[in-house]
Amino acid sequence: MPQVATMTPEQLEALWRTGQQQQAQGLLDEARATYTRILAGSPRQVMVQIALSELEQRAGRYCASHLHALQAADTMAQAKRWEGLSHVTANLLVFDEREQVLQLIRQPGWDDVRVLRQSPVLSQQLWLCGDQEGALRFLDIARKRIKDDHRLAYSRAMALQHLGRIQQATSAFEDSIRIAPDFALAHWSLAYHARSVPAEARLARLRVAARRVQSAQERAMLHYALYKELDAAGDYDAAWAELAEGASLMRGMLGYSASNFADDVDAMLDAEGRAPGRTVQAVDGARTPVFVVGMPRTGTTLLTRILGAHPSVADAGELNALEHAIAENVDRFVQMPVARDALPLLHAADPAGIAQAYARRTQAHYTATTTHLIDKNPMNLFAAGTIARAMPNARIICLVRGPMDACYSNFRQLFQNGAFAYSYDLGQLAERYAVFRRVVERFQEQLPANFLAVSYEDLVRDPLETGRRAMEFCGLDFDPAYADTASNTAPSATASATQIREPIHTHGIGEWRRYEERLHPLATRLAELGITP
Repeated sequence: MPQVATMTPEQLEALWRTGQQQQAQGLLDEARATYTRILAGSPRQVMVQIALSELEQRAGRYCASHLHALQAADTMAQAKRWEGLSHVTANLLVFDEREQVLQLIRQPGWDDVRVLRQSPVLSQQLWLCGDQEGALRFLDIARKRIKDDHRLAYSRAMALQHLGRIQQATSAFEDSIRIAPDFALAHWSLAYHARSVPAEARLARLRVAARRVQSAQERAMLHYALYKELDAAGDYDAAWAELAEGASLMRGMLGYSASNFADDVDAMLDAEGRAPGRTVQAVDGARTPVFVVGMPRTGTTLLTRILGAHPSVADAGELNALEHAIAENVDRFVQMPVARDALPLLHAADPAGIAQAYARRTQAHYTATTTHLIDKNPMNLFAAGTIARAMPNARIICLVRGPMDACYSNFRQLFQNGAFAYSYDLGQLAERYAVFRRVVERFQEQLPANFLAVSYEDLVRDPLETGRRAMEFCGLDFDPAYADTASNTAPSATASATQIREPIHTHGIGEWRRYEERLHPLATRLAELGITP
């Protein structure tokens, strides 16, 4: 830490160690006072600002935590001490500050050795924030200085996949595996990215890697990769065994309470019935947010590609902007659905404040010619009432897929970062689907001007008519060319990034039937919940 007139470097270091110990022990007030003392004597201490942001996050104070994250980014931009750049950008991503992340990563010279040491993380952050081409440029520079790094090859593969450069992405995944044969993340990503030729070509190396990896997360990835490869080869018994084992590992790691989720949803629906009548006055000619929601793997990306083909529509992908707009206004970290004890704060918040925060967070996605913006975060479904109050001109389009296909499609997907933890248990999947349908039915009835349910089966069987209906709901004209998704070259950062490059087809209807016997417990539980499988 830099020396200042009133405090020696040794004193600063001692205070830093004290603050770290206090924070580790949960003495948050004491740690806050220690960090504040450091900054009073030496205000340009990036890691102290990050520590304060993390401390306030633990304390549940959203606005203070967010402020410290922004201050750390500003300090780094001014001081140009790039050693901790990836820590600052990672903390910004906690608040979905994607534009700030991009601006900060673009500032230093990418051939700076301090930056190159962080290139696996920084390149990933570039493509996560939507700058796939920038990520590839950065990786080109890094490749000249860093030889055979499997993380860099993987990052290149992901950027190429998002851009739809399928063969190049496949080669980059293979490079990553060549460098690190047990790199489970690359094996799993490749299996879900593109089929092997011949179908059994990757099985032997996957089984070797599965015998050698130790962590439960890596073993789960390899089980899911083996499932995908065996399923493509038509060996359904062996495929199911791998899928079941992978799901079992994920259940053991994550844990999930279906009852807690259902209770939060019930509280949300009950509160919606009693919510204050305050809404924001719609402004003629205002920008129109379009929220595409639904359970994962149910056609949301496909509909987004159709809508996003319209020249007046910007596709921002899966944003967390609404969640953070709400958090700013209730000064509390939230997830969707908003927890029961935070609902009074939400309904006491000014809808205009939520709308303004959301507009500020999404404005960079609009261009001079776009009037509509797609936000494809599936969890926004549970904030439909808040959306309608805060942004009365917004449109919410919800994809609804048949229960067995929807649940099976979730079950066979390994979601990253602990998302959708219900998806690894057939009974919990059925319960989640039942709650989902109940929410959809309520908002269809309650928000007819803002909420449209669209059948996945209708979408793939008749994309022209279904696309037209969705476009008209958004106040847009329709051209049949918009439904030619195979010609759409826009980047996609979803789990369907490879699939959506194909022409629209109906192969996903009834896909669950090849595992019909294995999925009998799912069908039984759905029936118990009053849902016809």
